[in-house]
Amino acid sequence: RGVTEATVDDGPLILMKPTGRARHTGGTLIDIGSPEHARLAELSGRILGTIDDCGRPIGDQPPEPADCEELQPGRRMVRRLSHTEYSRTIGDLLGVDFDAQGAFVADTVDHGFENHPERLEITPLLMTQYQQAAESLAEQVDVDTILPCDLADADVSCGHRFIAQFGLRAFRRPLTADEIASYRSLFTMVVQQECFEQAARWVVVGMLQSPHFLYRMELGRREGAEYRLTSFEIASELSYLFWQTMPDQELFDLAANGRLLDAAVVAQQVDRLIQDPRSTHMVYDFAQRWLEFRRLLTVVRDSEIYMALYFELREAMLRESWYFLEEIWSDDAPMSALFASDHSWLNQELSEYYGIGLGDGDPNPEGFRRVDVSNTRPGGILTQGAFLTTHASPTSSSPIHRGVIIRERVLCEELPPPPEGLDIQPPPFNPNLSTRERFAVHTDSVECFGCHRLIDSLGFGFENYDGIGRYRNDEGGLAVDASGTLVRTMGDDIPFDGVGELAGFLAEEPQVKSCYARQWLRFGIGETEGLDDDCYVQALTDEFVRDGERVGSVLRALTQTPHFLRRTGEEGESDAPGVELTPMGVNEPIEAEDPSVPPAG
Repeated sequence: RGVTEATVDDGPLILMKPTGRARHTGGTLIDIGSPEHARLAELSGRILGTIDDCGRPIGDQPPEPADCEELQPGRRMVRRLSHTEYSRTIGDLLGVDFDAQGAFVADTVDHGFENHPERLEITPLLMTQYQQAAESLAEQVDVDTILPCDLADADVSCGHRFIAQFGLRAFRRPLTADEIASYRSLFTMVVQQECFEQAARWVVVGMLQSPHFLYRMELGRREGAEYRLTSFEIASELSYLFWQTMPDQELFDLAANGRLLDAAVVAQQVDRLIQDPRSTHMVYDFAQRWLEFRRLLTVVRDSEIYMALYFELREAMLRESWYFLEEIWSDDAPMSALFASDHSWLNQELSEYYGIGLGDGDPNPEGFRRVDVSNTRPGGILTQGAFLTTHASPTSSSPIHRGVIIRERVLCEELPPPPEGLDIQPPPFNPNLSTRERFAVHTDSVECFGCHRLIDSLGFGFENYDGIGRYRNDEGGLAVDASGTLVRTMGDDIPFDGVGELAGFLAEEPQVKSCYARQWLRFGIGETEGLDDDCYVQALTDEFVRDGERVGSVLRALTQTPHFLRRTGEEGESDAPGVELTPMGVNEPIEAEDPSVPPAG
């Protein structure tokens, strides 16, 4: 400490001497920029209080909040459909079930989500898979369901109307004159060589491989210094945000007459989309990715230690979370219900597995009942089998896995990777030690203490649950200690005993509310690099709190932000494709004099 607090030329002596910048006979022993220099710099920062326990720079005072008096829209973007969006769009467009997750190469994950525009690339392999899927889907579709006439009475006029009307739905906007001419040419060529039905199928093949189908356009029309999104782009924003699929007919109609350019109409549509059962699929997908329990079906568990964890039980755990989230979403309950509920949804399998009686309530069609679980599972979604089993190790519970997911996904504190060369293998199994005692090495080690005090202090609170989510009071005859500490970056640390107390604190923690808003922002717009995300998070959090912290509040608020309706761009950039066929103002319908442009509906 003495040679750190002593300075030479405004630098700590502990850094200046070995790098040859202080007058002494030893010369240069450590090069600036080397790993040794970095370690000394971190040691110096820790002693001087300028670096926190995870090696991140800190100041004496919290950073000043950003100037957020007026939110600004983010950048224009084109975003490829995620595999989930592709599957659901195909279902609504063609009426064909298609598993894109299984058919296509996996998408890149960013903060748990698979919707970042710069991560959603199309590799040569994926392009080939898109081609194969388009050809297969065109063969499977019942052509009668997508034609504007009976196939037996089809003629050239029907073919032209099919191209315009199906194209509007596939591209989620009216086709331009050049696009219509191109698809008419393809259609005519196939009709002459084969038949009307095959011509329609080849139009489907072509459109499903078009970037205007594969990508969601959020480009807009230039107005002054900004770009205002078109009514059709807003329709897609709404449908993909709440349903993860293409717009329905009502959204298409509102886009065609320009009413979606009115923020009040957008708010009305938000209420309609939230009340539709399809929005539950979106919420479940968000929660699975946010808390990562979507990996439950594939995580590896030792089959000898955990013989009770068979595949059907994993599926039952996911259904438990589904019904739990469906109820919270449909009731528009407060966010605290996610973390501090006294009930869940169990079937006979889970009842026996958890050791919780089903009671007298009537089961739903799948055999699940709403059951009081307050005695052993008071932590809402954090004490459900799907979450607990996903976040564990193959042979035991894992304070690290469970602590990291809370720290990073519920508190939004990104942790740095461990130092290079550090042994990060979990401590070996020792029947004479509890999991907590084995993992205590992290907080005893100087190299590990800084970050693991943030992680393990949370993870230990889950020790009443084993590696596959079963409740326990002892571990191999050793008493379980589930006490922990919620170490906070600002404010006093909070001690707790068990995940129930932890969940109760999380439900009220301001940092959790802000993180909840940030996660919805990431999920809702796919990226935050193009806008002042801190200001957006602050605004969304404020509205969330004003609205009673209801689970749907953040999404409602997001649709009323400048980014949802406008974008920024450079001088000379092109407008969105087909912008001349979209209304410029409210209640200004598309001109439909050209028979190739279908009227609304």
